[in-house]
Amino acid sequence: MRVVANIGPAEDKDGGQLKAYIDQLKQEVRDLGKLDGVISPSIYDTAQLLRFEPPANPDDVEKLVDWLLRQQQPDGGWGGEEGSDSLPRHVPTLAAVLALHEKAPESRKAQAQAAVSRGIGFLRWTAKVWRRDSAGSLPDDIPVAAELTLPLLLSDKTTQRLLKMLPRRSRRLRALLKPVRRLLGRSRGPFKMPQRPLVSQRNFNAVHALGARRKRLITGMLYMASRSSEGRAPMHTWEAWDKKAGLSFWLARSLMPWPIGLGARAMSLGLWPAKLGLWPVKMGLWLYLKKRGPMPGVEGMDAMDVMDGSGGIGHSPVATAVWLRALRELKNRKLLWRLLDKQRFQRLEQSATDFLERSSKATLTSIPGAVPTVWPINRFEQTWALFGLYVMGLLKEGPVMEAARPQLDELRQVLNKNKGLGMSDHFVCDGDITATTVSLMVDTGRSHPLDRVILDRFMRGQHFITYDYELQPSVTTTAHATLAFALVGRDTSHLVGLLLGWQDPEGYWRGDKWHKSWLYTTAQVMIALAWAEKKRLLRADGQDALRRGLKALLDAQHPGGGWGFTRVSTLAETAYAVQALYALKDLPLFDTVKETVGKEDIKTALRRAARWMTAQEAHEADLRRASGEKYSIHKEKYWIGKELYCPYRVDRVFELSALVALQSDPELRSTP
Repeated sequence: MRVVANIGPAEDKDGGQLKAYIDQLKQEVRDLGKLDGVISPSIYDTAQLLRFEPPANPDDVEKLVDWLLRQQQPDGGWGGEEGSDSLPRHVPTLAAVLALHEKAPESRKAQAQAAVSRGIGFLRWTAKVWRRDSAGSLPDDIPVAAELTLPLLLSDKTTQRLLKMLPRRSRRLRALLKPVRRLLGRSRGPFKMPQRPLVSQRNFNAVHALGARRKRLITGMLYMASRSSEGRAPMHTWEAWDKKAGLSFWLARSLMPWPIGLGARAMSLGLWPAKLGLWPVKMGLWLYLKKRGPMPGVEGMDAMDVMDGSGGIGHSPVATAVWLRALRELKNRKLLWRLLDKQRFQRLEQSATDFLERSSKATLTSIPGAVPTVWPINRFEQTWALFGLYVMGLLKEGPVMEAARPQLDELRQVLNKNKGLGMSDHFVCDGDITATTVSLMVDTGRSHPLDRVILDRFMRGQHFITYDYELQPSVTTTAHATLAFALVGRDTSHLVGLLLGWQDPEGYWRGDKWHKSWLYTTAQVMIALAWAEKKRLLRADGQDALRRGLKALLDAQHPGGGWGFTRVSTLAETAYAVQALYALKDLPLFDTVKETVGKEDIKTALRRAARWMTAQEAHEADLRRASGEKYSIHKEKYWIGKELYCPYRVDRVFELSALVALQSDPELRSTP
């Protein structure tokens, strides 16, 4: 990657400003990984925690209710700005409606019920976005596990009562009752027609079908996951599992006596349908107890021991809260309670409680019970923030590299130890973070012979996966794999072919499952293709895709100089675009005068971006000082989890690294 010339204190009139940016950037880099990552609070997780594991202090409950009320948008929804795409907003909106309806204290009842009414109105008028025709499918950029969490919330009895929804299996009830009603009259009580629903279940046929497919995959993974102590993707959605499937998973833990494990495995593999009951598991328990008697304290006999090394369930606060409630209710199940080690039970309970408290601190809200959508994320935070420095050429020399060196050394050690990298040391390694870390290691002189082998771990045919059993590949994961393959000298033709096929006619790359903004997706692909071009691995069709992508990116720049996938420019999205332009501006491909867009067009766009970003950063700095918050109080949430979220340090490093590079580049400081 191109090295930015002299990023020490500048001698021009903006030298003091540049030095301030560098100092802020160095501090953010040093802080990477602290608190195991900092991240915006999640409406869905916080609302569900309020329902299932509320704070013991009534004042904290009131603070959570007030926080949920403040997050509601003027259109009645939660989880995004008014007028934004409503598809990722239904899960947080439904969760908030249920929490406010069930848990609002008397002092907030009237305000909460008004908010609930507006939320129901939002759901009523936007539910059709989930409707697809018989040949259609849901987009790839729906929230993580929406196919499980949305049906879970829709099936709640309170939801069906509030929305006047018929159960899915009773859709034909109205049609069946029509002739009876006509025969007996409208006033006959037992045959009274159900009230017309405010929201029809037909809107959600596609998401229910996708959820059924996901549950089949989870069922096939249960026994495999039970053999590992690290967090895995299925565990991240533990709260949405079928209860019987969840119980069979608990009982399939490693070291279970064979009668119990055999029955649980029969259920997890689908050999015994869950709807017929838990008889295989119960018979296994009966056989074991008859032969051995009660065995409290036997290692591995804890039916609830699905906790990973973070102290939570699947790095999910809501899954941990629901699990904690189930753990406490386990005392009422006498047969299972006889098998539990009582001291271990207390340790598990305390560990889950501590996990929720620590995850709440990571949101920086100072509100007990306000939790993020995923946590811990320290390795993700380190890798992605350093990748922002790498793309802007700040990992070669200078004071920023001095701050980043310990972080890079630590990632190298973990990569070698685990043969990959996940969002934390306690979560399964994923292809996206691993490929990006390999790129960082190679470019900073920390390459290792293992790197080529590590990348092969995530190849499935022609695809590079993020996690096993995923339903669709990721555009950005494929882009990061392309970059890593190019840097280690591997053939990238199959991956480049996939990227070219995903480019739309306008020149953009959209619809990634890990990020909502097309600017991020497009930038990551263009960075990868630019490196493939530098390594002379790109053919004519790939070069043409770069040209079209560059033209689309330049055309999308707003008149003020910023970028945003809505009409409003944002610092983070402008930084994404600047990263892509930096990767392209030194390519010989854009030297010739025959090109539709060339280097001068790129430099002009970067100069405009520099002016806009400088002014916007000054404005947001004033907002931060006024609010006393370290990060902007209205920070955009474009990263996709169970709902949209913002990893504060990652986006902040992206913004500051773009500002530092733009202001320290002598070619861009001159007037065009």
